Amino acid sequence: MQSSADVLKADQPTTERVKVLLPFGLAERQARFLASVMLHSGVFVRRQYAAFAGITHGQKVHDFIKKRHCD
Repeated sequence: MQSSADVLKADQPTTERVKVLLPFGLAERQARFLASVMLHSGVFVRRQYAAFAGITHGQKVHDFIKKRHCD
């Protein structure tokens, strides 16, 4: 079983990636999602963001995708 310190150490690179993304106008949830995407594959579909964020597929998902696509 991992200790709390081990979990925090393992999460530190993710936290650093999120901090780098925040100045681009992302909410923390969006930054955490994109950090994970960039680490693993670099691509995602709308339903993956909706599932990660715990939201239904709708306007929030559409706005997030549109803003990232236009930047």
